[in-house]
Amino acid sequence: MPAITLTVIGALISAGIGGFVWWLQRRISKRAKHYDDVADLRKAVWRLNKTVLILAKMLDSLSKKTHPEFAPELEEIARELLSTTDDYEEEA
Repeated sequence: MPAITLTVIGALISAGIGGFVWWLQRRISKRAKHYDDVADLRKAVWRLNKTVLILAKMLDSLSKKTHPEFAPELEEIARELLSTTDDYEEEA
């Protein structure tokens, strides 16, 4: 009788440890996937920022040629946009 009891207890402990290890591995893999997704999003935002900057420079050069009187206003707007950081507050 004690051998059967010890076998059942051992099986339950092994199953519990196995389940915990499986849960922990699944959680770690989800976290790694999350970090990869965040890195991809940061890259995409960086690329979008660079694209917008290039397009703004092209627009600025064209607007200086056609409307030189607007140049100081566009420079002020661009300076304001480039100086802002990610300290915006999301509205709920």
